Amino acid sequence: TFYFKTTMALQQRFGLQFLREAKSIISRAAPIVSLRNTSNKATYFYEESALDPLKGKFDERQHRRFGSMDAIKLTDADQKRLMPEDNMTAVLEKKLTVDIYGMERPSIIQPWEVLIEVNNTGICGSDLEYYKHGVIGPFVLKQPMIMGHESGGTVLAVGKGVTNGLKPGDRVALEPGLVCGECSACKAKKYNLCPDVTFFATPPVHGTMRKYMKHHFEYCYKIPDNMTTEEAAWCEPLSVGIHTGGNIACIQPGETVAIFGAGPIGIINCLTSIGYGASKIIITDISDDKLKIVTDYMENNPSITGCKVVTMNTLKDKMTDEFKRDNQMDKVIDCVGHPAILKDALDICKPGGIVTIVGMAADPNVNIDISNVNVQEKTINGVFRYRY
Repeated sequence: TFYFKTTMALQQRFGLQFLREAKSIISRAAPIVSLRNTSNKATYFYEESALDPLKGKFDERQHRRFGSMDAIKLTDADQKRLMPEDNMTAVLEKKLTVDIYGMERPSIIQPWEVLIEVNNTGICGSDLEYYKHGVIGPFVLKQPMIMGHESGGTVLAVGKGVTNGLKPGDRVALEPGLVCGECSACKAKKYNLCPDVTFFATPPVHGTMRKYMKHHFEYCYKIPDNMTTEEAAWCEPLSVGIHTGGNIACIQPGETVAIFGAGPIGIINCLTSIGYGASKIIITDISDDKLKIVTDYMENNPSITGCKVVTMNTLKDKMTDEFKRDNQMDKVIDCVGHPAILKDALDICKPGGIVTIVGMAADPNVNIDISNVNVQEKTINGVFRYRY
């Protein structure tokens, strides 16, 4: 129930205007794309099931759940009526190589599935990392993969087992991770830690950067009339900041927060920290351009009040021991994942404070002064995606 609850939480805790402010500032750092203007190629994928090897295990559970309920088989006429355009798809063939394919239109809608036209998909930092390097931490690109996981779209048809009220024409936000619902993590409502999760655009699972696709109805959340599908796509990255600040770092009103990294996720965490009531935020990066996005926005947006935001280029102005002693912070959020950052994060964290690691490290072997943790009772937490 993540996206429904997150959409409601955004309006109740932060307001829809907050989502639009987040979209406004982050869109300068990370684009939202549409596949409407791509060109076709002669190569086609004919079997979607062959593209999603991990999804087979998930579908087996759904077949057991829905029993003998019939699937909907779309005729050629149905396909052309529901999906009149080519099913253009962005495929990462290997690092540094993206091709656009005309993929087969879905022809079977299982009882638990919703047929969707994907209207908007954001380009995540993970998409860029897989494009540049072909690997993020333990996730390695070994075969072609459809990119994208931050999406909003329009329902075209629903399966016979759909029970959440979705109907053709509804506009939805897509939650990109399918979980088993049966393991200890799922039962503890920490479903993002499910060992059997199949997450869009995480090798070898395919993503949403295509014109038409199917998705489980329980992971499709109707958005309000005053919200666009572009804003629906922003729910996914914004949820990282909501989960980080609320569930893991547990930012309280009046607390101070240091954020390392002013990329899209760093800026999102800056905004959600403000939403959780932070009184002071220090946000660092080595790029003046990224930091200028933050300063310009803070100076020109009257909705941001009650929080002092300080930007710092640590390439030009080193974070000295004196600076860290004079600016001990209640909570620290690492959105970079570089080994050197963790040392600074622990140093600027006050005794009894919390360091939360969001950024995925290219090198997982990190050396830290453990006495800095146990003598001062500091806590180091990890963040993996999000959960409500």
